[in-house]
Amino acid sequence: MELPGIVADELGEGETIATAVSLGGDDRLFVTPECSLVYRAGGVLSDESVESLSHDVERLTLSEGRRKATFGLEYAVDPDRQLAVPLDRVEAVLQPLLAAVLRAGGVTTPGERVHRVFSFSELTLVVTDERLFKHVGAALWDDDHEAIPFDVVTDLSYEEGSVATGVVLTVDGRVERMKTPNDRLPEVREVVESALLAARDADSVADLGDDTNDASTVDPGAAVADFGGVDALDAGADDTTDDASPATDTDTDAPEPARPDAHGTTEEANPSEGWSPTDGKADETETDTPFTESVAPAPEEALQEELAELRAAVERQNELLRRHNDAVERLVETLRES
Repeated sequence: MELPGIVADELGEGETIATAVSLGGDDRLFVTPECSLVYRAGGVLSDESVESLSHDVERLTLSEGRRKATFGLEYAVDPDRQLAVPLDRVEAVLQPLLAAVLRAGGVTTPGERVHRVFSFSELTLVVTDERLFKHVGAALWDDDHEAIPFDVVTDLSYEEGSVATGVVLTVDGRVERMKTPNDRLPEVREVVESALLAARDADSVADLGDDTNDASTVDPGAAVADFGGVDALDAGADDTTDDASPATDTDTDAPEPARPDAHGTTEEANPSEGWSPTDGKADETETDTPFTESVAPAPEEALQEELAELRAAVERQNELLRRHNDAVERLVETLRES
């Protein structure tokens, strides 16, 4: 590909173009390991130009308008910068830009390949050939992120919901769930499974536990990490799971605690606590057991899922309204031109 002269002049000695992305017309985004060069072709009212955006960012954001989206690059010392792109080019720009930011910040290692980036408003997933990165929050990316190395994953499963499906990874005895819009699940599933199995040199998910700790040894009281909403940037969907799923992780393997009968006694006592039916303290025993504490949050989690489903519906309506407005504007422009 032939580079515009002003872009070639902007490149440092030995600096090469890793990726070029069309921004519409003759405009281009040229991504190098050190920076992104935004080339704007000349027109009737403007001359051609090139702008250099450093990848040494502390925070990367994304906001959407009716026709364009704006990436915000926030720096520790330098003034913040912006990159405006057409809405239909967001995904094409997001992956190479974020991959370069991760490499520049030392988040990924030399030679670590980014397979795919998924962004669902409050959840960003980055799948590399070594691990899965996740970021939860309003920003696309900042220092508050987590990584799941593929070499410690013992299981991969899915929890279906009416709007979103939970991608469930078992890691070092704990369960981590990332909710994905149902219409994007096939993409996420294919990318995550392919990268995971390739990293582990496994033929199927069932083989994952063969060279790691047996998944059956997972502590029934282990914490469950549930990673946030999934208002899709381009899918227009949100997150929810089956109502019973949050409690399943802690309840299915845990023994049922002793329960008092109508006379204030229990059917089964815990010898380690030194309790006997004649103590008359069944209510206190039930309150203090760790099993009771593990299941108590279930109603709150169920309420959060209901709220998430409502948010999904609102997001879908907003997306439909945006598309409708765009169609009306295009029609008006067509009528004016004719």
